[in-house]
Amino acid sequence: MSKMVNLKRPKSDRKGDGAEVAAYPGDDGVSVHLDHHHLTKLGVGGALKSGDKVEFAGRGHVEHSSTTTDKDGERHSATIRLHKGAIEHEAAKEEAREELKGELAKNYDAADKK
Repeated sequence: MSKMVNLKRPKSDRKGDGAEVAAYPGDDGVSVHLDHHHLTKLGVGGALKSGDKVEFAGRGHVEHSSTTTDKDGERHSATIRLHKGAIEHEAAKEEAREELKGELAKNYDAADKK
């Protein structure tokens, strides 16, 4: 995984003419909402409570957690505010791998013709 970077808006971007401007929703990081099926797949179900620290290819805190009950039983959801994050783009790796395979095939064919 790549190195995690700070996702909070820098204080210098939040100031205007020396006076603090109104905060924007993205100032404090990135908000991620996980529905019941996400939490179930991740194996946490209803265990997340507001204020809990979490890591999810990033670092942040649970901003909101709720549980509802319906005919199918309890359903959980949570919103997490990520303060730091990292990302790897798998498609880029796959494209590079395919390019290398193509070059190997060309080299093999060229060597075969000699």
